[in-house]
Amino acid sequence: MLRKFFHSGGSESSASSISLDATKKADPAGNGNRDGGSEFAEMVERLERFEVGLKDTINKLSRHCHAICEIVASSRDLSSCVHNIYGGEGDEQQATTAEARKLLADVTTFRTSAIAPLQTILAGIPQLKLRCDHRNSAKSVMLRYDRKIAEIQSSSRFESSRLRRVSLIHLGNGLFHANA
Repeated sequence: MLRKFFHSGGSESSASSISLDATKKADPAGNGNRDGGSEFAEMVERLERFEVGLKDTINKLSRHCHAICEIVASSRDLSSCVHNIYGGEGDEQQATTAEARKLLADVTTFRTSAIAPLQTILAGIPQLKLRCDHRNSAKSVMLRYDRKIAEIQSSSRFESSRLRRVSLIHLGNGLFHANA
């Protein structure tokens, strides 16, 4: 019925008459083809539930991806803190240096064993990859404008009102993104 409707190539009236003819042929009792309509309605409902579930899954995976990024960043911070704390040399610091190296090795092992497989799984999802690409693009644009603003501020002693507005707007957007 739908094939005839979409592939008729005629006017709207001929398409509707073809679809009515197909309905009458499929249902000789004249019940209006309720079975096909109810099957279609059920299929639409199932598709809508599936779409809602898929969007929910994408949002959850996006949150997991963000959490992984935070874990990676915190492990980097931990590594740099350990390096700063135990970075000196001396006899009494050799024992603590061994502990620091063990801690850094544990952090590296955690990153490779726990985070890397999750990152590869999440990288395979196109919607998340697209979101990450947009976020990276936005970050690069923001950094580029930060550099331009810093360059303009350093080149001129007098800050124009337009530059102040741009700085305030940019700071406001940065606070908005940090809270989101």
